[in-house]
Amino acid sequence: MKPTIQRLPTVSVVTPSMNQGRFIEETILSVLNQDYPNVEYVVVDGGSTDGTVDILRKYDGRLRWISEPDRGQADAINKGLKLATGDIVCWLNSDDVFMPNVLSKVAGWFADPSIEAIFTPVSVIDERGELLFVVRRKFMDFRSLFYGCHIVNQEGIFWRRTVHEMIGYVNPTLQYAMDYDLFLRMCLFVKPVWIDEQLACHRKHGDQKTVRRHEYLAELLMIRERYRTAMGIGKASFWINERIERARRRYLLYGLRGVFAEEWMDNNTLIMQAKSLMKKRRSPDGPQLEFQSSRRTLDD
Repeated sequence: MKPTIQRLPTVSVVTPSMNQGRFIEETILSVLNQDYPNVEYVVVDGGSTDGTVDILRKYDGRLRWISEPDRGQADAINKGLKLATGDIVCWLNSDDVFMPNVLSKVAGWFADPSIEAIFTPVSVIDERGELLFVVRRKFMDFRSLFYGCHIVNQEGIFWRRTVHEMIGYVNPTLQYAMDYDLFLRMCLFVKPVWIDEQLACHRKHGDQKTVRRHEYLAELLMIRERYRTAMGIGKASFWINERIERARRRYLLYGLRGVFAEEWMDNNTLIMQAKSLMKKRRSPDGPQLEFQSSRRTLDD
């Protein structure tokens, strides 16, 4: 039986923003037009100059927003998460959108006190909002993330705000893989529950950070290397477990044919490219990454 509205928790949505004026109003409306009344919406803008602030002013009173210089996307996300007061939190980038009437479902699922985090499929759309494909990554545990180099889509993940008391917040020194790092830490303390229902859309366009997959993967590998070293896992053991995990995941998803799919070669090539980038940037303190541009665009 679905809980009554009075018993449902507050959902806090955080949107970091930087010069995404052509998409942010659609993002805002996808939150404000939800059918669930207990929504707190926080937008943290990094000082946009493209008309974003004018759009935010239109919704004064319906959302909470600030616009000021920051240290990048991770800093903006942390500001929003620390301002949030809801029982459940998530972050939605300023070019992505929620599907209609999904936050009431999220609140209903979290009425179960045993659930601390959920993850869901994500639809990928183009600049015009047309559906390209649906991503169903059904694995979100420490082994899959750590050994499988498994990336989850943050738009479809919700968690209790109290989880931050255990894991801290987003690492502000990261520029690309801050979501991977946050969820890797999350999986050390909680077990996210898979809900097979599409809640959000990730927008694919030319200005986003995911287009620069080389840099994203290089930073992800740096994070994994730090964990491996800190945990005292030998390189040989890590290599073996990495391949076992990839084979296990592809078998569970696609059967034996998936284990030998050509996509493996493409992925391995990408990993080798990122590792070569890391080797070029090593220092006495371990792998250090430099990026081509410090300009921030708010997209994962």
